[in-house]
Amino acid sequence: EKIEGNIKSLKIYPEILPLLAGEIHISKILAESPDFSIWIPESKEKLSLIDIENKLSTLLHILKVNTPGLDVAIEKGSLNLYKNQLAKLLFQDINAQIGFPPRELKYTINAHSGNSESIALSGRLDSENFKGKGSIYVKNLKLHTFLNFLFPDNIKHVIDSIVNIRLTFQTDGIGVLQSEAEGSIPYLFLQNRNQRIIIKGRGIKAAFDINKERTKVAINKLELDDPQITLSGLLQINNISHYIDLSLEGKEINVDEFRDDALDLAGNIPIVRDISFYVKGGKVPFITFHTKGSSLDDLGKTENIVVKGHMLDGKIFIPGPDLSFKTVKGDCVISKGILEGSQIQARLENNELSEGKLRVGLKGKDAPFHLDTLAKVNLAELMPILKRIVKNEPLLKEFNLITEVRGNAQGRLVLGETIDSIQVGFDVSNTKFSARYKRIPYPVEVNEGSLSYDSVKIIVKNVNCTLGKSSFSKLNGTLQLEQPRNLEIVSGKSSLVLEEIYPWISSYEQLKSSLKNITSLQGTVFVTSMNVKGPTLNPGKWGFYMAGSLQNLKINSPLFPGPLSLTSKNFEVTPQRISLSKALTNMLDASVTLSGFFKTNIKGIQNAEVTLNGTAGSS
Repeated sequence: EKIEGNIKSLKIYPEILPLLAGEIHISKILAESPDFSIWIPESKEKLSLIDIENKLSTLLHILKVNTPGLDVAIEKGSLNLYKNQLAKLLFQDINAQIGFPPRELKYTINAHSGNSESIALSGRLDSENFKGKGSIYVKNLKLHTFLNFLFPDNIKHVIDSIVNIRLTFQTDGIGVLQSEAEGSIPYLFLQNRNQRIIIKGRGIKAAFDINKERTKVAINKLELDDPQITLSGLLQINNISHYIDLSLEGKEINVDEFRDDALDLAGNIPIVRDISFYVKGGKVPFITFHTKGSSLDDLGKTENIVVKGHMLDGKIFIPGPDLSFKTVKGDCVISKGILEGSQIQARLENNELSEGKLRVGLKGKDAPFHLDTLAKVNLAELMPILKRIVKNEPLLKEFNLITEVRGNAQGRLVLGETIDSIQVGFDVSNTKFSARYKRIPYPVEVNEGSLSYDSVKIIVKNVNCTLGKSSFSKLNGTLQLEQPRNLEIVSGKSSLVLEEIYPWISSYEQLKSSLKNITSLQGTVFVTSMNVKGPTLNPGKWGFYMAGSLQNLKINSPLFPGPLSLTSKNFEVTPQRISLSKALTNMLDASVTLSGFFKTNIKGIQNAEVTLNGTAGSS
């Protein structure tokens, strides 16, 4: 240490009675305009509160022995503190009254500074048991200058500041300190890398409780105007193991504003960066933050942090499929790098989601991802989203054949299970839509029914739909999306308009040879029961059963001398057999009632057993 200075005037007042006995006892010293400079050497040794109090206790003991009862007064003093070539604190207009023990140290100090508008200290301290109390008030403190002086290597973010602080404290022996503080932050400029942000706060209330075993710092209330947020919290440090526990609570957070400031200030902390990547905006009425560890670095580690909150009007972005959820409302928890949401309401494009559950990892392309939600969707807007998500190539190929989608659906949507490999599942219980599917030459319109998909199969239940002029009711079916990609259809009732259906099915290569002798087929088939099963794209290998009635069936074939008309109240068809009952047939001027069956295979009719009854016209 190095000390130098001068005193304009020094007045010493001895006690009168000891002078009569030939002894000198000084009772008071008055120093006018003292001006001192002190150079404090750099020290790698970190002093604890107990170390500081022990040194102070030793000093008080020395003063008690050598100058008992001394009063010191300072008028218009100056003090310059230097720590290195750059860091210094300047105090001016120092006025002080200090009473030294024998019993209590009493002090009242007022000063001005280039680092603050005014400083006031007062208090007392028992030199025997180190119990006492006091207060400190600092107006318009340039906090950054004190921080740079006290912690030159650790505090680099605060570049400009004005704060007001009023602090009261009391000690209950060495190593025991309680304190309460309140104040305001007119402005505080922070800088991290090339980013600069400003913090403004209208009020702060805090309390400190320190003893030999632990340190507690309670932020009772911190109200910030910029960014707009209200905080409270508790910092606990074990002074023996140095274990740290930090809890914070925030209210009325505007994520749009706070997100940018958090990135500017702490973008190098992984979880801050990761949360900001996924959470793009919104309002958070209430949020809690908890972290713990054995060092300050541990507090920023993702695995030690737990965040809980409730979001309103939020914006969440999921990379990979580029899913942007808007107007998000729900409860969220972030723990060990996983964001989990419950009771979520949101919009995906213009599709409404509700009662949702979300789980997403905040790091890595292979991070877990799972969304399970009720959905009310516009199918025209959902299709482009599904095309971005679906990785099943055969299904994606079929999706690309679907156009002119119109309509809505309600049901449950499930997405998962990793960011880079999202599978789609949905279970639609209420749907109404129309579309074009390039494998079918006629528009498809679904009026009622349920549909489910789980990446390996598609299931429809109780579907009422139309295919061109044909209609189906109570249609149930399963389409396997993995090899051998089988199709199974069960229908309650159907009405098939053959003038549309026949040209379509006869276009399949597998059926052309067996249908080559039928030029055209017209009429309506009313199906009361139908079951079809086989490989999706190979109708020639389908197994099927169909029963119902035929109305105004008209067949044109080079095998007949003229068109054949057929009406039957009952028929049954399988790949091996066609059965007719009392079928009325007409050809030219002949009319026949026909009952019986035909044995068939994919290549045509093999043989027949029929009963005929009717009339034939004369030439």
